[in-house]
Parts: sequence; C-alpha cells; structure tokens
Amino acid sequence: MLETIKEFKSRALEVRDYCKMIVTLEKIIDSKGHPSERLRVSDDLFKTLKAGAYLVIYNLVESTMRNAIQAIYDELRTEGVSYADARDELKRVALRNLKNINLSDKDAHLRMGDISTNILTIGFRADQLFSGNVDAKAIRDKAEEYGFSSTTDPKRTHNGAPLLTIKTNRNDLAHGVKAFTEVGRGVSAVNLFRDQQRIARYLLDILVHVRNYLDTQEYRRL
Repeated sequence: MLETIKEFKSRALEVRDYCKMIVTLEKIIDSKGHPSERLRVSDDLFKTLKAGAYLVIYNLVESTMRNAIQAIYDELRTEGVSYADARDELKRVALRNLKNINLSDKDAHLRMGDISTNILTIGFRADQLFSGNVDAKAIRDKAEEYGFSSTTDPKRTHNGAPLLTIKTNRNDLAHGVKAFTEVGRGVSAVNLFRDQQRIARYLLDILVHVRNYLDTQEYRRL
C-alpha cells in the first residue's frame, strides 16, 4: 500500500503541474500588453488545453482507485486469507467475481490451487473494476462493497463532489460527444486547479482508509 500511495503522490504532482501551467497561461493571455510577444496561444488552443485537464485528472482518479483495490487483493494473497476467514463483504465480491473464471479451460482447476484461499482472489480482474465511471458515488459504493471507510473532511475535499463533472466531461471527450473547444469553453483554469486540489485531497483520504483497512486486517471476518 505504501507503493500505491507513493505512486499516487507522484501522479498527483503531474496533474497539479499541468493545471498550474494552464493557470499561468490564463494570466498571461488575460494580461493586455504582456511583454512576452513570443507566446502565441490561440483561443481555441487554450480551450483545448483546459479540456485536456479533464482527461489528466480523470486518469489520476481511475488509476488510483484501481491500484487501491489491487492492493487489497495483493494483501489477501500475501496473507493467505481463506474464504471462511474473510469478512462477509469480501465473500460476496468473490462469488460475483467467479463469473470471470473460464471454467471451460481444462487447466482452470490447476490455476485455482487451494480453492479455500484462492476463491477470494482467483476471479479478480483489475481491468474490469472501472470503465470511465468513477465519481464520488462509485468510490463510496466500492468502499461499502469491500468494507473500508469513505468518510472525508468536506471542508478539504468537498466529499469528492467535483468528480462528477470530471467524469462527465472526460467521457464526453473520450467518446467524441463533445469537442475539446466546446468543453474547455465553459471552465476557468483557476476552477480547474481548485477542483484538482480537492480531488487529490479526497483520493489521499480514501487511500489512507484503505491503508488502515489493511494494517488492521479489517478484511477478516468480524
């Protein structure tokens, strides 16, 4: 889990730097008679750069949550937690994940190994956790599904509320529903920077909850 948090902090800095760059550009563009005549950023290009922030921020969100859940499964494997010893939430998840196992594969039973322990992890597919659908509600649902806390300080994080806008705009761009200039038209660089700060704080709080969940072995039966 320490590596997951370390990677998150590194990616969060990249996102912050991108958004800071947009804020700087906005100040330069809005400053009439700025001494730098070498800077040539068209209105449409600047809108595109702002819209790109939604992709960058969303990438941080989905990768962070995927890595957090992956860390739970890594811990279950390392500790050799059996189905009988797991908390009820994990048992329900494990049974749903069984559909990912290709039972028609004649060697499937060999990969299962000790079914009493591997049943918790054998059907897990990190690539199927999320598909462009991560917002605060999805994170709360996932926390409830696995049994870790999703409570955050609303003054610092706004409880992840900006994630809905990030997700919606990211999906509109990724699926070609809206053009980059259209999405970038309706947002200021300062607001983007503010939202990425709140989201970074929110994600870090969630990661701390997952770390505590693992450190105290809350994944075990109560």
